[in-house]
Amino acid sequence: MQAGRGPSIVRRTTANNYGADCSWPKSPFWRILPPWREFKGSKVKVIKSREGASAIHYPPSTIHDPQSRAALPRVTVIIPTYNRSRFVCEAIDSVLAQNYANLELLVIDDGSTDNTAQVVSAYGPAVRYLRQANAGAAAARNRGIELATGTLVAFLDSDDLFLDGKLARQVQVFARQPETVFAYSWFSILDEAGRTRLGRRCRLTGCVAEQLLAQCMQGPLATPTIMVRRDALRSVGGFDETMHLSEDIDLWCRLARLGPIALIPEVLVEVRRHGGNLSRGPGRRRYLAAALRILNKAFAADSGLGASLRLKLYAKAHLWSWMVRLAGMLPRGASFRLRSLWTNPVATLRQWLSRKSTNDRGGSTAPGNTSRRAA
Repeated sequence: MQAGRGPSIVRRTTANNYGADCSWPKSPFWRILPPWREFKGSKVKVIKSREGASAIHYPPSTIHDPQSRAALPRVTVIIPTYNRSRFVCEAIDSVLAQNYANLELLVIDDGSTDNTAQVVSAYGPAVRYLRQANAGAAAARNRGIELATGTLVAFLDSDDLFLDGKLARQVQVFARQPETVFAYSWFSILDEAGRTRLGRRCRLTGCVAEQLLAQCMQGPLATPTIMVRRDALRSVGGFDETMHLSEDIDLWCRLARLGPIALIPEVLVEVRRHGGNLSRGPGRRRYLAAALRILNKAFAADSGLGASLRLKLYAKAHLWSWMVRLAGMLPRGASFRLRSLWTNPVATLRQWLSRKSTNDRGGSTAPGNTSRRAA
């Protein structure tokens, strides 16, 4: 590691860890990265040693070139983390490997008790590392927003990954549509076995505050897919630190009332699902309380929302909470179909009818050829 320039080399050792501390799980990110690739006029090089270790060289001419930075809006990426030392290195490297020059990376450690400080500090000045007393993900992200120097802000959870070109593609949207409040993309889900599948694909775009509010129970947007204007974040007060579930959805609903949002219909993020995810398994009452709080805040802030919409969304929130409880009592396959039916009833029914028609004609699909798509 060269002082004052950030990491010119990030090593992946034969022991499959960063140095002796940070484990490096297998990821499609490393499988798809070619030995040489163009990187803003320079090249990113992956070198393998005789022992099988590999190293990635981030070219200083692109990441640290002042002329390249001056021509682009500054983007701040905020990574909150808590006891994720085995994942955070991979998240950081997915940001540093972006083909975007004017980049600031903040890692906000929310009081980790593992060796997160040690492994993140090894990156040197390429990463701004700050530690705070444990206060939750919302407080960590808000601190990052306060410290951000970029005009655009992106978020990445410490166990997720940006895919190639994510930041550059979103900056292009703001350049073409400067009135955009935030831009988002689609995402894929990476499970503990290393398998990927498509995540939920929201298609909202434009001035869609009411439509987004109507979908708040389903969590239509994934936080790592978002890039948002810093001034918009600060104008609405950032994340609500008193919420411990769905605080991100609450923020997107508040931001959508400021102006149009934009969709990039591409998978630009991998979201990891594992036993330590905070979002796994909250009960019906917590889901309902979070949804009702989002709705209460929206109707209190906007008197133009009608009484009929209020009645419809409150009823939907209660029905959704009972659906979540029922889904948790069913086998995995039945739970998946129930959630799919709620989220996208037309597409789900069409798929069921198509399968039934195929079976009635005696042309059932072989088990090895079936595939499931997340609603």
